[in-house]
Amino acid sequence: MAGGFLAAFSPLLDLFYPPGCAGCGRKLESAGIVLCERCLAGIVKFPAQGCPRCGSSVEEDGLVCRLCGGLAGELDKLRSAAWFLGPVPTLIHRFKYQGLHSLAQFFAELTYGLEPCRELIEEAEVVVPVPLHPWRKFRRGYNQSEILGRALVALTGKEIDPAALVRARATKSQTRLTPEQRRMNVAGAFRSGKAGSTEGRTVLLVDDVMTTGATLGACAHALKQAGAKRVLGLTFARA
Repeated sequence: MAGGFLAAFSPLLDLFYPPGCAGCGRKLESAGIVLCERCLAGIVKFPAQGCPRCGSSVEEDGLVCRLCGGLAGELDKLRSAAWFLGPVPTLIHRFKYQGLHSLAQFFAELTYGLEPCRELIEEAEVVVPVPLHPWRKFRRGYNQSEILGRALVALTGKEIDPAALVRARATKSQTRLTPEQRRMNVAGAFRSGKAGSTEGRTVLLVDDVMTTGATLGACAHALKQAGAKRVLGLTFARA
């Protein structure tokens, strides 16, 4: 709950302790920004070249994508805004675990400003954040993916439905698992939360960061079982 507590009181804290750069802590020259110029320049944007499905690079013959071989077939398309490099790991950590929710608007604006991501968002009919297990959400105080999703719909006018998908069972952290272990860890962990809310529609799954796509794939499987027409995946970062 510490992250939720800090997030609730952050506007008051800012009056006494003006925030520095979210990436490196340097003093910022003006209000209303979250990153210094150096950290902003250090964000390596995801180019979305090559593979039409996930945007990853392909082998020389132009036919083989290393990521798509491990992605669930139910995930129709995938895009990300930035690589998990430079200041991005710090930003994700502060957003995800320290309740720095002001980063959501920055993530959303950068993501929507990239053509491949913007085109993906425009294909969607409803935005569904990747859910946390209720106990983990209670302990953290918020779901960072929902906060990011709400920042995106504020820019785009899209519909958001956080209740369309639920995490039916708790899973252990994916951090130290192999790709196959990740897929097994989240298999069957999600289910549809509201009958008919995504049926026959194109759904945009939103998460903060993707490594192998196992979580997005498990969510896509549940949504397709519930009748979704297409499932698209969007993350701010890709590891």
